[in-house]
Order: sequence, then C-alpha cells, then structure tokens
Amino acid sequence: IFLIGSRADLAENREVSREEAAVFLKEINGAFYVETSSKTG
Repeated sequence: IFLIGSRADLAENREVSREEAAVFLKEINGAFYVETSSKTG
C-alpha cells in the first residue's frame, strides 16, 4: 500500500503530521509514504 499526502504546498494547514502518517503506515503494513503537490511538484 502506498500512502500519498497531497497539497504539500499548504503545510501550514496540515491536518496530519508526517509522524502520524509514518505511524499509520506501519500500522497498515504500508510500503511507501510520500507528500506531493500539484502546484509545486
């Protein structure tokens, strides 16, 4: 499972921290986590 966080360019409005995402990824035995933005890439 890949976990993808969108709207990385809006970090000040973040609802899930990178740490929370990493913990969740481990809980679901996910393979990969990345943040991206259609605005900044």
